[in-house]
Amino acid sequence: GGMLTAKSILMIWGSLCIVLFYFYRQRLPKVRRTPLPSTPYPAFPISLRIFNITAIIFIVLCVLDGVSGGINIWDEMGHWILQSKMIFHHHYLNLSSTGQNYYPMLWPVNIAAQFFLAGGMHDEMAKWTSTLIFLCFLAQIRGGLAALGVDFKWRTALTGMYLIAFYNWTIITALPENLLMAFVTGALAAFLFWLKDRSQVNFLWLAIVMTAGMVCSKLEGSFVAGFIIIFLLSTYKQLALSKQERKILGWLLISLLIQPLWSWWVSAHGYYQAFHVTNLGFSWEKAALIWKIFLIKVYGPRNALLLILGMSALLLAPK
Repeated sequence: GGMLTAKSILMIWGSLCIVLFYFYRQRLPKVRRTPLPSTPYPAFPISLRIFNITAIIFIVLCVLDGVSGGINIWDEMGHWILQSKMIFHHHYLNLSSTGQNYYPMLWPVNIAAQFFLAGGMHDEMAKWTSTLIFLCFLAQIRGGLAALGVDFKWRTALTGMYLIAFYNWTIITALPENLLMAFVTGALAAFLFWLKDRSQVNFLWLAIVMTAGMVCSKLEGSFVAGFIIIFLLSTYKQLALSKQERKILGWLLISLLIQPLWSWWVSAHGYYQAFHVTNLGFSWEKAALIWKIFLIKVYGPRNALLLILGMSALLLAPK
């Protein structure tokens, strides 16, 4: 493609802002707040207000840890940041000196774009960006809870509860995990708002964009997008989709082609690097190990929110 410059990057980002503004131009549907019963209060050893303060302090500590630390994880330096530096150095997509090129490129391209705007390669920018996206991830959780009708005063508590229960060290790194989870929760929140008010198809379009974003973030994003499609297919009759909704959801299927097309492009240009396990032959022990890793990655505690909101969406679907 063309050469990457600060001017071209600003034009691309400006276009994306216009697209997102179009999706958000309609007002959010009014969500009826359904306060949780007062009976759970005695079960807590501390008041809800103190728990909210504790959750906020924990979030602040995570943010401070994220913005103050350096880039010291091998995957950060040897893969994602290296790809960003190669793009910045060559001014175009060049994968001749990088490995694992079958991974999606949204994160390294984003960091490289910041290098262009800053006029130099500052590794800390990747860490700061990841921390900002971490806050977006938490905001999307609150948005999903709002779509479910959870009372305002409980949203911070439940968001903090999720973070404390499923805390993982990757949220304070420059890895694309935060980007993936922000897209996942953003897509789910958009789907939930659409289910609340089916007339606002802009939320459906926004969910499609978020789903494409998760596919472009990490390999796991394609699996999550596949689960969302399976869920929609399993509730096809229950949702009673209109012709317009079916056309929009057709783009969700197209998003699954992003990763195969990227792998094909990388292979066609001689940059493809196969998964290491595929070069060592087949064994049932290896297959069991790969399956165990798959379960940890896809069904791990950090992704429990997907199952929770997915089941909630099923309950909210029209009968």
